[in-house]
Amino acid sequence: MRDADSKYGSYFFGQESLAHYYGNTVRQLFLGATTVMLLGAPFYVDVFRVQMPFIVLGAIVLVMLAALTSPQSRSVMMANAVAAGAGATLYEFWALAGFDTSLFQSFLRQLPALILILAFYFSLKTYRAMFTGIIGKGGTYGPAGSGQFLPTGQGNDVPLPTVERRHVAIDGLGRPAAEEMDKLD
Repeated sequence: MRDADSKYGSYFFGQESLAHYYGNTVRQLFLGATTVMLLGAPFYVDVFRVQMPFIVLGAIVLVMLAALTSPQSRSVMMANAVAAGAGATLYEFWALAGFDTSLFQSFLRQLPALILILAFYFSLKTYRAMFTGIIGKGGTYGPAGSGQFLPTGQGNDVPLPTVERRHVAIDGLGRPAAEEMDKLD
């Protein structure tokens, strides 16, 4: 465990020291999903031989991606999202397909799917922040549709300006009427 004041922050779930970066959370979710996948695998006796290669390969890929996750690698974060989405889809399919055979086996397949859905969410959230260039920058987004990011502590802590609304005449087709048409007389 590292100190919360260190360069990379704490490794406890949900404690990210770099603003808009959830890579540590994704890493922990991947390792948790891998643990559940491997510990639950022996209970899938009905389809163990068919699913075992997918489980082992999936566990290796998730551990590899967890180890490679960093705030500097946008491509690894996108690979995290793809792997989490594919794994969640596969495990959810297995859970629903095996629901009629055993409730316990279905639960053991459902658990990794739920964990991987969370990893998918946090991976995409981090990737979006990497794509927009706001990793490590505290602050908020500007008005909707503006594409602005307003860092805190740089004079941007004032309320956003309001938009002036005015009445626009509508023509017979539901479109804004031309203002010049009113002045033709």
